[in-house]
Order: sequence, then C-alpha cells, then structure tokens
Amino acid sequence: MTNFNSLFLRPFLQYYGSVFLMFELSTPFLNIHWFMDKLGMTGTTYQLINGIILLLLFLCVRIMFGIYMSYQTYQTAMLVIDQIPWHLIIVYSLANVVLNSLNIYWFYKMIESLMKRFKPAKKGGKGKGNTSVNAKRD
Repeated sequence: MTNFNSLFLRPFLQYYGSVFLMFELSTPFLNIHWFMDKLGMTGTTYQLINGIILLLLFLCVRIMFGIYMSYQTYQTAMLVIDQIPWHLIIVYSLANVVLNSLNIYWFYKMIESLMKRFKPAKKGGKGKGNTSVNAKRD
C-alpha cells in the first residue's frame, strides 16, 4: 500500500489532471460516429461531417494541445525535481510519451478508417472498391 500512496496520492501536478480531461472533447463525436454505424447511416453526409469534426477535434485537442501540455507538465516537474521522488518523474514522463504515441497512432487509424469508408466505388462492378449492395452478379 505504501508504493501506491507514494505514486498517486501526492500533491504533484494536480493542476494538469483537469487540463488533460479536455482530451475527452472528441469522445461525443466518436460515440455519434459509432451510433451512426449501428443505425445504418454509414457513409452518409452526416457521418462525413461528424467524422471531419471528430478528426479536427482529435488533432487539435489530443495531439497538438496534448503534446504541448505534456511538455508543460515535464517543465513543471523539472522545477521541483529536488522535492519529489525520482520514480514519479519517470512514471509520469513515460506515461506521457506512451499516451501521446497512442494518440498519434489512433489518429492515423481514424484517418485510414474514414478514407476506406468514404472511398468511391470503382466502376466496372468487380474489384475491392465496389461496395454497392445492389451490384449485379455474374
């Protein structure tokens, strides 16, 4: 129990906890996107608009703002490095690097998914690009 308390229950970087909650601004748009899939609205103009908003918010909040705030968190920690245990600096620094890397990876996957979803079907009736439900069979 002592290790748990020394890692998480210290008054260290508490300000940044609420700042990083802003990452969740993109979550409602992700949920709307999922619901549109379940309601059979995949590929509609509404889903495209929602997807664009989702991508813009994800880019601005999770990637641009997130990396900037991670840097600010690191700078704040360096100001008081002599007053806190070294393992806290290591844990928070590694967590920030991993989470920012995951956000960049997820952003890439989201773009890839939207590109597949809204790619126009190839003409000719055969091939991978034809997603028409009413395509004629041979």
